[in-house]
Amino acid sequence: MYSFKARNIVAFCLLAFLLTGAVLLFIAFISMIFQPFKVTNQSFYHSGSGQQLVQEIFDDHHAPIEQVSVHFLDVDNADCIFIDAGDIDILIDGGNDHDGPYIVEYLKNLNTDNIELMIATHPHLDHVGGLDDVIEAFEVKAVIDSGISSSFGIYQDYMKAVEKEGALFLEDDDMKFDLGPGITFEIIETGDNYPNINDNSVVSQLTFNNISFLFTGDMCKNAETRNLNKFSAVDVLKVAHHGSRSSSCATFLDRVNPRVAVMSCGLCDICGKSHGQNLDTIKEFERRNITLYRTDVLGNIVISTDGSTLSLKTFPRP
Repeated sequence: MYSFKARNIVAFCLLAFLLTGAVLLFIAFISMIFQPFKVTNQSFYHSGSGQQLVQEIFDDHHAPIEQVSVHFLDVDNADCIFIDAGDIDILIDGGNDHDGPYIVEYLKNLNTDNIELMIATHPHLDHVGGLDDVIEAFEVKAVIDSGISSSFGIYQDYMKAVEKEGALFLEDDDMKFDLGPGITFEIIETGDNYPNINDNSVVSQLTFNNISFLFTGDMCKNAETRNLNKFSAVDVLKVAHHGSRSSSCATFLDRVNPRVAVMSCGLCDICGKSHGQNLDTIKEFERRNITLYRTDVLGNIVISTDGSTLSLKTFPRP
């Protein structure tokens, strides 16, 4: 039989083993929660002639376009933007995971046949959540991604769907595409490896003759101020990060000076407490006489242009 001293040694070793295992599990859990993002190295990234291949996709539909409509979908405190440019369809982000079926239904009601370009601005779940549903429902020909990956299951669902789809897959960089006479779509590279994932958002701009839209993802003040020379005055601004206090700094707003702004957000009185939504951001747009439209108030927002004027319609999400 073990002596009392031997039993104590065995018990102590067992306790130490259990405590060590618990500590390692806790560290792994903390790492998963607080460090889920990294620069991805997907084997199916396309490099080199990728920009030209995307342009060839657009060239297949290169024809005069009389009107472009930009749909800002009501996906609560998330982002989903659909650009309808004749036979060319571009989707920027896909809301949260539960928004996927609604986005698919919305696009089908517009008689969308396929999506020429999908953009995942960054790997947060309120931006890539529904993209796997969209990829399953439509042919997606090309995807532009921020190049930052995540260990979260919803992001992995999106990546698996992209790989299964076999779509052309690119990391964002300075790119400019010709969609038709007088219409360009531009990717504005604002830098990589920011400590704040939001600053790594894919930023893009649509220009139709004299009218321009700037889509900012969740870009924050750090990227805004570092890239002021890449921005110019626009007509319509998608307010970054759902109107959070992290974004829309004064120098950036001075630079882009929009006539109209669209904020994709949840109820501001609620989000102001739980998501850092700064109601002062709304007041700042009012002070600047920038017309602000919010999805929490108006539902889906559709802004259309013929290249010289803007028209708007709104309707609640069913």
